[in-house]
Amino acid sequence: MEQVLQFVLLGLGGGALIAGIALGVVVTYRGSGIINLATGAVAMVAGYSFWSLQSDFYGFTLGTAPAFVVTVLVSVLVGVLMELLVFRPLRTTSPLAKLIASLGILLTLQAAMLLGFGTAAQQVPNILPGGRVNVFDVVIPVNRFWLTGIVIGMTLLLAALYAGSLLARDEP
Repeated sequence: MEQVLQFVLLGLGGGALIAGIALGVVVTYRGSGIINLATGAVAMVAGYSFWSLQSDFYGFTLGTAPAFVVTVLVSVLVGVLMELLVFRPLRTTSPLAKLIASLGILLTLQAAMLLGFGTAAQQVPNILPGGRVNVFDVVIPVNRFWLTGIVIGMTLLLAALYAGSLLARDEP
């Protein structure tokens, strides 16, 4: 039973990441009507951006806060380029064309990361607080709980925002 609990608690981190990417897909769909399959690829670009800025890949390293800011800017730039170069020209086309375009972006970003960084997996440095905590005699990294809390908080915030916007639309 202890192993089952350990794997459930360790799975919080991966599950939170998947839930965060799913939130991105839902927000993109609610905002633009596009099912963007490239959302995970943008997260991958962000991960490689942060890793490269922290690991001397470019011949210099940045601290955690500057690397985080640059990574957010890189992610915004990728999103703006996707909108301007791909999705805006397709705004009057069928949803299937937009879906296929997002698949093309996904494949392009994956290929770019493979060409730029190779096939070896990289360990992204922690941005969340480190340490370990004992839960029912199972040692779990604290960052799993932080990440889960952040995603739950974002979910509740988005739910409240969407509930408020739906109520505002119903008024005459």
